[in-house]
Amino acid sequence: MKKLSLIILSAVIVVSFNFSACAGSNANAVASSNAKANTTKVAANANANAKSATTTKTKVDIDLVKLKGNMLYSQITTIVDDYEQYLGKTIRFIGKMGIIDGENRNYYTVSAGDASACCNTPLEFVLKGGSTDKKDYPEAGKVVRVTGKLETYQEGKQTYLHLVDSELYVYKN
Repeated sequence: MKKLSLIILSAVIVVSFNFSACAGSNANAVASSNAKANTTKVAANANANAKSATTTKTKVDIDLVKLKGNMLYSQITTIVDDYEQYLGKTIRFIGKMGIIDGENRNYYTVSAGDASACCNTPLEFVLKGGSTDKKDYPEAGKVVRVTGKLETYQEGKQTYLHLVDSELYVYKN
């Protein structure tokens, strides 16, 4: 329970920082995203350096791969802020990998940062099969492309968002 409280406290600190650092950003959107990781912006040429994949032909409802910087950050923040209309949709985007060691399990995120690298919106994901074992995920800081279906889940009294049945490409950094 102490680690979960620490994660929640870390999220509040990240939300507070992001709100004060980014004029016009929506703190509720960042809070809703379960800001469990504070990562940096994505390299502009990430698509050109694909290294490995765990993917199949998945129908993608919202493909944000071509968006970068402020446009990507804005779209992910909008999805997180107004998530009800996106539930059940398969979303794909590129961002930085984040890992949080929780008390009962690990949490994995992909963050979409703005162009100035002052703000980001992390979105949690779980690979197909539901594994939360670190050996099944790339290391934090790697540039990845995630594709998964947006769903909510409960932990205690809190509702969180995550992408489920996710497929992941890992890019060379």
